[in-house]
Amino acid sequence: MRRTRYSGFLIFILIILPCCQKQIPDWPKNIFESLWVPQGAEQIKYYFIKGSYQIGYEAKICYPGDDFINALVNEMKKRNWRRLEFDFLNPGLKLNHARGAGGTWSRFVDHNGKDDVYQWIEDWEDSQKNIVRYGFKYHIHKGGAVAQDKCSLKVNAIYIPAEILSER
Repeated sequence: MRRTRYSGFLIFILIILPCCQKQIPDWPKNIFESLWVPQGAEQIKYYFIKGSYQIGYEAKICYPGDDFINALVNEMKKRNWRRLEFDFLNPGLKLNHARGAGGTWSRFVDHNGKDDVYQWIEDWEDSQKNIVRYGFKYHIHKGGAVAQDKCSLKVNAIYIPAEILSER
């Protein structure tokens, strides 16, 4: 009887365990080396959309996240990426870090009018003209912002191969 319970428990674990693990895709090594995911990141999700490699995650980083942004900058520079000053999709638009000393977060009201959204965009380019874009967002409830909202940073990182960009 004990052996049956143990076998049943073992089968249960073997079925449940893969469902609970992060499903890390089989992407080229250089993609993973180009997309920064810090220690402690949560709810990591991977996407492959129209030739781009994308990672989304959340981090317990309080607004305005200066230390987080500085850590990203240091990591990308170590990896030989060059920080762009202008949005690669909108060449006349300066990126957040280039808008004044220390940069400026963009602010807008979400589509339902209930939250203020603070957004920061970073574009990086490597020597082969591949692009990595980082988007950081805080959703802060209007009328009595909850401290937790100010400390929940949502991050999207997108690796766009140069050959995809040349097709535009």
